[in-house]
Amino acid sequence: MVGFPETDGRHVFNSAALLADGELHHVHRKLILPTYGPFSEREHFAPGDALRAFDTPLGRAAVLLGPRAPGE
Repeated sequence: MVGFPETDGRHVFNSAALLADGELHHVHRKLILPTYGPFSEREHFAPGDALRAFDTPLGRAAVLLGPRAPGE
């Protein structure tokens, strides 16, 4: 799993990719962008639009990228 900024040509997303055996298996765009304290992600990124499950050799999986609660 690796995080990276991803663009679709109009927006920039805070994304994570699952790579295995030298191949890209899945990309998830962070859905909930924090807007408090030092985490002003909405100023830099657009939110993703869906949470999708995908198949892996170990079974179905999904990527969850969430904001940290204040004070964590």
